Amino acid sequence: AGALTLIVAVGFFVPWAWTQLELPDWSKVLLLHGLGVAVSIGALVLHLRGMRIFAQGLAGIGIFTLYASAWAAQHHYDVWQSSGDMITFVECAIITALAIAAAVSSRSVAIILLGALGGYLTPFIAGGQDSSHIELFTYLAFLNVAIVGSAVFRSWSFLKPIALLATIFMFGLWVGNSSFDADHTWSTQWLLSVHWFIFLLGATLPPVVWRRESNWLDLVALSTNSLWFVGVTWLMFHNRPEQQMAFVCWGMTLLHLLLFGLTYNRVTNIDRMPRVHLALAAIFFILAMPLQLENSLSYLALAWAAQGVVLSAVGIYFRDRQMCVSSLIVFALAAFRLLGFDYLDQPELLGSIDRRFLMFEMSALLMMLGGALYPLAGRLLRQEQENARFWEPAGGALLAAGNLLAMIGLTCQWEVRIVLLLWTLGAAAIWAAGFILPR
Repeated sequence: AGALTLIVAVGFFVPWAWTQLELPDWSKVLLLHGLGVAVSIGALVLHLRGMRIFAQGLAGIGIFTLYASAWAAQHHYDVWQSSGDMITFVECAIITALAIAAAVSSRSVAIILLGALGGYLTPFIAGGQDSSHIELFTYLAFLNVAIVGSAVFRSWSFLKPIALLATIFMFGLWVGNSSFDADHTWSTQWLLSVHWFIFLLGATLPPVVWRRESNWLDLVALSTNSLWFVGVTWLMFHNRPEQQMAFVCWGMTLLHLLLFGLTYNRVTNIDRMPRVHLALAAIFFILAMPLQLENSLSYLALAWAAQGVVLSAVGIYFRDRQMCVSSLIVFALAAFRLLGFDYLDQPELLGSIDRRFLMFEMSALLMMLGGALYPLAGRLLRQEQENARFWEPAGGALLAAGNLLAMIGLTCQWEVRIVLLLWTLGAAAIWAAGFILPR
């Protein structure tokens, strides 16, 4: 609490010194930098004397003060003039490197979080939004190597999703910027690939090299990283005539299949990492053709329903409830897409068949197929005398939802009288199945 209070005090001191102190600008900047260095040295002395918690608080104040000094020199006092952007950029990079080194050596979560925050804010502190995107994302790559390396070295798995979210935000700002055009596409794609590879290694190396058990944060970073990479690639290339999203997805499929075999061999089925790689391989294989098509959004619900079946199959085979819950979420997204968008679209005939009708019926069949897999897991779990309460209700819900979507889809193709007849026949078939099938 005291450290946070002093950080707030430093934040107010910077603009106060700018307006109130009757000193040359360079001396104010020197005073702020000296304050940050002095506090950091005090933190080191306390750490060496065993007062680690107090030392971490002072180190946080020192790091924040140094970042605030760099920002003040650039934006308040303009002491560097025309070369200010580069000097401030280099200064903040050095501060970040020192903060990460101090955090790793002292095993301090607070310091690594402050160092990461300052590192990702450095482009904004230094006015980096006006610099070359190659310089910006090259700096960001070195920062991510340091952050992810620290996370692997100290088992700070929480850093990987944080760093990934910051990277996604940076790339989103750039791709959505008005200055981004077709000339920047390939250079951005190469930089995107570098960052994707950094996070892929950071999430996959610990189980493979050290046979270290992965946790859910590793798996979140792994899944988000690959899905984000393909998503941004599609965003940049889907309107270009030379785009080959199918080959990108098939390449990702092959890569994750190889990683599935590698991680399964190293950590076996006890760890969730292999099954996540297997699920990602199946997802990208399914997405290959829809993303290649020009009107890919029209087939999004079908692709999601297929992904739901794959996730259900993987989850049921490994009896992984979290994977199955993910499949239920994907099925819900498919249903939302069908009811919220496809059903409201204008009719689009493929020959004599409405495309909306096909999307509803095919997605419904996939949803019912996924639902039919769940009772199998329920029976296996009952044989092992385990709790099967999740599996059979989940399967029943998917069967019911798939049947409902199939019924709604009929209204996209036929008139009311025929639809009522088909609904009656469908209800009779379901009723008969309920009497014939066990349970």
